[in-house]
Amino acid sequence: MKGLNTKRAAISLVLLFGFLASHPIFAETGKERLTIAYAAVNPTVLPLWIAMEKGFFDSEGLDLQFVYIRTSPTMLSAIVSGDIEAAYTGGTAVLNGAARGIDLQIVANTRTKLTYDIVARPEIKKPADLRGKVFAVQALGGTVWMGAVLGLEYLGLDPARDNIKLIPFGDQNLLAQALEARKIDATVLDKPVSTELKRKGFVFLCELSKSDIPFTGTGLTFRRSFIQRRAEAVRRTVRALVRASAFIFYPPNKTEVIETIVRKLGFQNHAGAANTYDAVLQTVTQKPYPSIRGLENIQRLLGRLNPDIAKVSPETVVDMTFMDELGKSGFIDKAMRTGGKAP
Repeated sequence: MKGLNTKRAAISLVLLFGFLASHPIFAETGKERLTIAYAAVNPTVLPLWIAMEKGFFDSEGLDLQFVYIRTSPTMLSAIVSGDIEAAYTGGTAVLNGAARGIDLQIVANTRTKLTYDIVARPEIKKPADLRGKVFAVQALGGTVWMGAVLGLEYLGLDPARDNIKLIPFGDQNLLAQALEARKIDATVLDKPVSTELKRKGFVFLCELSKSDIPFTGTGLTFRRSFIQRRAEAVRRTVRALVRASAFIFYPPNKTEVIETIVRKLGFQNHAGAANTYDAVLQTVTQKPYPSIRGLENIQRLLGRLNPDIAKVSPETVVDMTFMDELGKSGFIDKAMRTGGKAP
């Protein structure tokens, strides 16, 4: 997987700098061209991959190019300069950008709830046992950190009041290794990493996917100025994304979705991909409406670290126009019934 990520990063840089030189609105095929950047190679990108592989973008009259840009600041710089038209990113990056004065608008969210598991050492049997313990996250201020804080709140705990020490430790693999080595007492992890630890006797204190804590994770973001100029292109992109979500959740498509997971995430066997598919059904939003309540949760936490974010109104970074149109017209419900087939 590490090699795959490195290869994707190298390819994406070549693509990005190629677009700097010439990036016409219409491709030679006559279809409208857009470039979407994404910042991670993980299951949250599955709706984009499905929309591309199943021809949803193409049938909507779009020539889509994907670019992997590893960090949110670089991605935001690219969207400001016009090197990309859209960012497939989370509410954290959008609020950070808005605090800097960038006119970002989320038009669809494929992830609107937390899906981490709070996992603890075997001797920690209940949430109250976390008082006075060390709780590791990927980075302070990041999405995993927010998942930890919101999860602890859900369990009735407060890190400051209950003397729970939140420390940065690294990515999911490092967090899992630290917990196994007893270097930390608890952490938040994605499936299937958390599932493997549970099999080894570690304790699930909470599965946040079952909590319905509002959150604004990965979604499709454009600049407001771009939406005003090319609203029809945005509309078509959202339509394709809705169709992809419908395809993923349509039971007869399970085998095809798993095949995409195998190809894109480099699984050596279908068993691991099948587990990821099950996790995706808990992670991806069936109807990708933006979540203002999710943004409010992010703002509340990030505002403690950056006062400028506290000044941003979540409503100003969301454009519900396109999802509302598709909902009222019956497009979304029909896509769900047909597995994403064009109306």
